[in-house]
Formats: sequence, C-alpha cells, structure tokens
Amino acid sequence: MTNFDLKKFLMAHLRRISYQHPARKHVLAAARVERGIYKCSHCNGLFGRNDINVDHTDPVVKVEGWDNWDGIINRLFCAPEGLSVLCK
Repeated sequence: MTNFDLKKFLMAHLRRISYQHPARKHVLAAARVERGIYKCSHCNGLFGRNDINVDHTDPVVKVEGWDNWDGIINRLFCAPEGLSVLCK
C-alpha cells in the first residue's frame, strides 16, 4: 500500500474548486468576443473555448517552492486582475 499524500490530494481538490471561482468566470466573460470565441491577452488572437486557458499571472506555487496554505489559497483564488485568458 502506498502512502497517502494529503498535500497533493488537497491541492488537486483546491484546483478543481478554483474552476468555479467568480473571478475566473469574470475574466472569461471579459475575453469573450462572441459566442464561443475568446481573445488571447498575450497574442490578441481569437480562439475557440477549447483552445484557451485561464491562467494566473503570478504562479500559485512560487518558484522557490511551497510556502504555506494561506499563500497558496490567496494566489489560487485571486482577483480577476491576477488572471488572464491565454491561447494554448
């Protein structure tokens, strides 16, 4: 039996919950040009819903590595200004 990694388990569930965060929906709505077409904030190209991602402008997990749960949660559930719509 393998060891249960609680931190990995919780991070996966937090990420899944973050897809329902109102800021994410706000950024997607702002990037929408017309039904099913979104504007990439990097290249300004137009793409379908399956060709874009909502990404954090600052990494959720810092380059230096793990800091603490409060920092992770605050960066994961950030304001709309901390998110951008990018083409894949």
